[in-house]
Amino acid sequence: MTWPLYTGGKIDAVQKLREAELTGARAELAQTGERLDFQLVARYFGLRLANVVEGLRQSQLEQADRQLARSRRFETMGQVSAVERLSAQVSRDESARDLVKARRERESAEAALARMLREAGVPRPTSPLFVLTSPIEPLAVWLSEAEVRNPTLALIKSKGQAADQGIAVAKSDRLPQVFAFGQYNLITTHLTPIEPNWIAGIGVNLKLFGREDHAATIGAAQARKAQVDALEAEAVNAIRGSVETAWLRVGQAREQFQLFDSAVELGRENLRLRERAFEEGQSVTLDVNEARNSLTRAETGRAQVAYEFVVALGALLEASGQIGRFPEFMKRAEVRL
Repeated sequence: MTWPLYTGGKIDAVQKLREAELTGARAELAQTGERLDFQLVARYFGLRLANVVEGLRQSQLEQADRQLARSRRFETMGQVSAVERLSAQVSRDESARDLVKARRERESAEAALARMLREAGVPRPTSPLFVLTSPIEPLAVWLSEAEVRNPTLALIKSKGQAADQGIAVAKSDRLPQVFAFGQYNLITTHLTPIEPNWIAGIGVNLKLFGREDHAATIGAAQARKAQVDALEAEAVNAIRGSVETAWLRVGQAREQFQLFDSAVELGRENLRLRERAFEEGQSVTLDVNEARNSLTRAETGRAQVAYEFVVALGALLEASGQIGRFPEFMKRAEVRL
């Protein structure tokens, strides 16, 4: 039996090296989970946006059908010309084409989400698009959290710790090793009179010559450590940039969403007035069509900005290592579509 007493720090270094590798594996798992959660957010709410747009296009087509029916009725009464009826027909057909396109985009979004969830059926999202009209936490808070929670940075730091222990292991090869040893002979029949039944002691192992270049081994380990340090510095800059960009996009989407309120309100009122004016013979079909299209554009634009807000928020949470807080922000939302 031999029992190592001193190995030049190799045993402790190897144990810490394995701990660093375990920490890195956990960080890599967390990194994958964060990325998949963000992709799920983007695809889930992408499908929700497609549903909203399809609903708007469906409403637009129904309004165009009513406008076409009015135009035909007024044409038979001699109140409008055939040109007005044809204009309403063209607008109705254009709305139908837009609805077909929106429906195909919705089906594509459903397929993408189903593939990600490994489901055979069609997913039915129930959580609406949302926007936080109140400002979120300051940028400094998000940057501070990212340095602590971001799994990519944690993975690189674990590699740095592993590189430190690699240097310690390389240096231990140049140090003497002290060990205790013992031996006991269970069969004594063939022993000579001068051979003992047992022996114990302490030994020292010091390598004087070898084929390995210890200086080169240590230098290589130090070079790996320098490389990891450079990667960590670069990763910190990249993560800070991602956090800042996502934070600015969240604020931009929130401000743009609020600015759409007036456009939607104006579009609804303008469409109401144009339809009434057409019924009274004071407006033409083209004016009604333009008012209806303007309202649809405003409502679609607002839904698109809401989606951009959700995606930017998800990117901010992923970059800061907090994607698990996404449901919290959903509950805090003041506006839902």
